[in-house]
Amino acid sequence: GGYAEDGSLAARSRDAPRKGKGKGRARQGRQNNDRTAGGLLTIFAKEKEEDIQYRKLDAERAIVRMVDQVEDGKAPVCPRILEFPIPVEGEEVAVLGIPERPDWDATMSPDALERQETEYFSKWMDSTYTTHGVDRLNFFEHNLEVWRQIWRTVEKSDIVMMVVDARMPLYHFSRAVHRYITEVHQKDVMLLINKTDMVHPEVADAWVDYFKEKFPGLPVVKFFVPRSSSRVVGQPCVTAVMDALRSCSVTRNGKRMPAASYIDCKDAPVTIDFADELALGLAKSASGKSGKREERRDHYKTTAAKEAVAGVRRQDDFIVVALQGDPNMGKSSVMNSIFGRKVVSSSSTPGHTKHFQTYFLNKQLCFCDSPGIVCPKLDAPRSLQVVFGSYRIAQLREPYSVIRYVAERCLPPLQDIYHLMDFKDDADEPEGRREPWSPMSLCEAFARKSGYISRGGRPDCYRAANRILRNALNGYAGIVLCFAPPGANIAELEDKIRNSGVNVETFVATDQSDNEEEDESDDDEKPAQAGKKVVSSNAFAAFASDGDSSESESDS
Repeated sequence: GGYAEDGSLAARSRDAPRKGKGKGRARQGRQNNDRTAGGLLTIFAKEKEEDIQYRKLDAERAIVRMVDQVEDGKAPVCPRILEFPIPVEGEEVAVLGIPERPDWDATMSPDALERQETEYFSKWMDSTYTTHGVDRLNFFEHNLEVWRQIWRTVEKSDIVMMVVDARMPLYHFSRAVHRYITEVHQKDVMLLINKTDMVHPEVADAWVDYFKEKFPGLPVVKFFVPRSSSRVVGQPCVTAVMDALRSCSVTRNGKRMPAASYIDCKDAPVTIDFADELALGLAKSASGKSGKREERRDHYKTTAAKEAVAGVRRQDDFIVVALQGDPNMGKSSVMNSIFGRKVVSSSSTPGHTKHFQTYFLNKQLCFCDSPGIVCPKLDAPRSLQVVFGSYRIAQLREPYSVIRYVAERCLPPLQDIYHLMDFKDDADEPEGRREPWSPMSLCEAFARKSGYISRGGRPDCYRAANRILRNALNGYAGIVLCFAPPGANIAELEDKIRNSGVNVETFVATDQSDNEEEDESDDDEKPAQAGKKVVSSNAFAAFASDGDSSESESDS
């Protein structure tokens, strides 16, 4: 990622306005940080036009496979376990800091506070690009308003649950965010490795061991989205989350105390109505008066009732657990699983959650869902951001370099997964000679198979590429890029997988439905309607769940 030479920027995600609906002004590549009617904009640096054109021309170059070599007599492991592909933060490259909210006090006016934060953020952006350069930096968040949401989330929380993707957890784990929470704000952190049904259990266990070694005392939980019909009690994943939260502590009156007393509250789960009333100041008072909502509204107009409600809302009476992570880590789906019903709208579109949202599980335990945010990192390829969903696929101007990244590493090869040989253009293989596949020829063949034809009668390669990348993002059709922890012995890890008796090829998931177009409507944060049951699209759900796993909630 980086700035364009003309200093322009492009809005890349979080309900970005369509072309022609607004122009950003920038200084050295920064766009203004105003709110928009559709929510927050995730702002990334715009790519140079010459780089895009070069990659488009490179799409015709043959794919060089990287994972076909298997020792004699050994069956290939699908998905193939890949070496960790980027330098490790804090060991091989520097840990890049994140913007931290400047000190403030109640005497500051809103304008003064706004001016102070804006000036500080501008200096931080200048320093980041000046120190590290455009070419080494990934696409990270440029919008101050999004960072403000994260500041508020951390400040309001007692415990922060960092959510990462099981296919490459360390890539999504920010050491800078971890330090900001644990050292600056002195709050406990737990790590939730989500989507473990996309990888083999041996790989998930290896990542758990890695984090426990590198971060002693950090609670680490493996998680996947349970069935939509499941409930909080008895779900192994949710039970493990609650156990990890019990091991944390919170600060009350300047002293640290166990969080278990809040986690083990015997009150019945709080309904959405209670959370709504709590926000409106209409929660049931200590006097015990109840009845119809209209009657309670009249009752809460009294001074005594207002004082009682204020007592219910005191921070000391409940704890807040915040979910934090990159876009598309499944934070909203995790919260839905914990509640046993769909309380938060979720989507595979990065930036679907625009503001932090709070929901009460019981009267002493509140969960806070926050927007995903991309932190600055060094030497992380853009393709990884696309494959794992922190860069919006629909906004890609050139998807073929990412298709190359996937095609070089996935096993089985893409042409075998989609059975594309019969759809290859005869002109590409003159005189019966078999030509190697390229990203462009793969997309052309997939477009022919899927019936994606442009107005001129040519295969719609751009649409085909987007479809393949969405399948890779969600693990459909067995397109899973699974990475081992840094320094892991991959041969030994694959031997463990072979000896485990799990026939991974049996669990290759099916392709995404024909209605593959990404929903890019402006979804507001609101309690979602009851979710429908769908067939699990992930490879290892059978090994991560308790009992029948034929029905699973689609994770985002």
